[in-house]
Amino acid sequence: MRQEKLMVGRDISNEAPPVHSIAADLGLNTVDVFGMPVILATKEQLTRCLTYALENNYRGWFGSLNAHAVNLTYEYSWLKDFFKHSLVCYSDGAGVLFAGWMNGTKIPERIALTDWIFDICALTERTHRSLYFLATHESTLEKAVKNLTQRFPSLNIVGYRTGYFDESESKAIVEDIRKVQPHILIIGRGMPLQEKWLMDHFDETGAQIALDAGALFDYLAEEKIYCPAMMGEWGLEWFFRLITEPTRYWKRYLIGNPLFLYRIIREKRKRPTPKNIR
Repeated sequence: MRQEKLMVGRDISNEAPPVHSIAADLGLNTVDVFGMPVILATKEQLTRCLTYALENNYRGWFGSLNAHAVNLTYEYSWLKDFFKHSLVCYSDGAGVLFAGWMNGTKIPERIALTDWIFDICALTERTHRSLYFLATHESTLEKAVKNLTQRFPSLNIVGYRTGYFDESESKAIVEDIRKVQPHILIIGRGMPLQEKWLMDHFDETGAQIALDAGALFDYLAEEKIYCPAMMGEWGLEWFFRLITEPTRYWKRYLIGNPLFLYRIIREKRKRPTPKNIR
């Protein structure tokens, strides 16, 4: 029943991925992670990719891949298409770094949007580009916008709306976004709802680039606590989330992480012996 509710209206499974690769244009490689091309990039290089996409009039979305997302692709086949058709698919989890390592390739680092957002804001402020936010509760979003504009006084936020809405409201939301045609649309509705909405409606919004954001704005509003840097460096952000919000995350991590590990091992057995890790 859940699968039926999350079927996308736009089927891109038979469409070819983008012909022009931003990664290739910038001399960056990708690694196959469960059939999805994850870019081998640092946060600074990912910002270069975004800058390049904006300057060269690319239209599409950047996808953030983590272990939870990989697990969801087994439940929703269209979600894998979302990542395969991303302009750039980047690693947003230690599990994906581990999967790349098991494939014989070192992914430079995990890039969390909760950290990358400040580079994005600096970029858009410097280049006079616009942002639109579609995420979380209205009160939380207002706090997040206030905190961002205090840090970036010239930030051009052309609109924002709560991410809690019914599909029946999508037409009005699309029209609202289309009126302002933001350079970057950031949507945080939780995975896979945010990806589903982008696949269904991105073309209609008139936005140039879209980013999936998850709980980003809850952190920007200071309603969630950032993971301590040391735990993040050791790939333990999942554990920090688990102990701070056990009711919300127990299933994702206590069941999802072992399942992800099992799938890595199973994929590894299907593959030939990898080259030496770079």
